[in-house]
Amino acid sequence: NLEIIYRVSEDGNYEEIENWDEVSLKIQKFTSSFGNYIQKRFDKKILDLMSWDELSKLLTSKQYIEQNSLKEIQYFHYLYGVSLTKGEPIKTEILLPNNFGGNPIKADLVVDLLEYNDDIAKISLTQRLNQNDVKEMLLGFFKKVKFSNKDFTEVFKKAEYKIDDDATFLFNEKLGIFEKTSFTRHIK
Repeated sequence: NLEIIYRVSEDGNYEEIENWDEVSLKIQKFTSSFGNYIQKRFDKKILDLMSWDELSKLLTSKQYIEQNSLKEIQYFHYLYGVSLTKGEPIKTEILLPNNFGGNPIKADLVVDLLEYNDDIAKISLTQRLNQNDVKEMLLGFFKKVKFSNKDFTEVFKKAEYKIDDDATFLFNEKLGIFEKTSFTRHIK
């Protein structure tokens, strides 16, 4: 669980992440335990091929956290201008940014009005990322961290990838703001 608290202007424009120290600490703990996991399963020769410390510094920097959080906020928070009817979901294909550079990632998107009571709308947003695009993004990531083990790369190319995002919004129509956003990412 990673909670990101951010501030926006009166117009709804992003200003800053208020708890970036806490977010950075959680990411540091994750990269540390993931690094320990990798060290137990790969020999030293393979680990030397990866610049693990540099990757950890990148993932926990304020710039990286803000840059990537802003992308998430843009794609999951703002549904202004969308007209929804209960029982008639909007289904479309969208392009998401590739945080490691390269081509954008295609995703199937469904936006649905689940409930509407007392000027509060409960809206569901579900997106399923294209497996081939995810694979290309991850292979690009391994190239950037200079991981160059041929056997692993071949297995990686044949592996199954799945990233599904589910978000639920409570929107206060009277005030014109989102009161609550819940977001879950499932990764296989």
